[in-house]
Amino acid sequence: MAEIINNPNVLERLREEIDSAVGSSRLIQETDLPNLPYLQAVVKEGLRLHPPGPLLVRTFQERCEIKGYYIPEKTTLVINAYAVMKDPDSWEDPDEFKPERFLSPKEDEKELAFKYLPFGSGRRGCPGGNLSQIFVGTAVGVMV
Repeated sequence: MAEIINNPNVLERLREEIDSAVGSSRLIQETDLPNLPYLQAVVKEGLRLHPPGPLLVRTFQERCEIKGYYIPEKTTLVINAYAVMKDPDSWEDPDEFKPERFLSPKEDEKELAFKYLPFGSGRRGCPGGNLSQIFVGTAVGVMV
């Protein structure tokens, strides 16, 4: 909400989308979210800038070699998701709140999976990630 308040143009566009899709006579419901792409983009951008778990921890079950580096069994790897989602090589203006970056069709889902990690990724990703997108989207929409 702080990012939305600090960006009045985002707030105005979000209000217009909600008023056109839902109307002003009722609150947003879970079934309205597919009709609100800008709200979904605002939620994704908020989670990119402020991830719920900035560090992801993984443990190797067996030894392996990655790009010439030998990794022993039971090695713990800590991934700084906060840094990955603010990497200037992956994101244009990484410190700016720009929900529009999630609206462009040029972003490939597979490519996005390697640089957008608010809930982890792959088999070890948070199983509640989709549910949280729904709850956060509904809550932000109601507050707007």
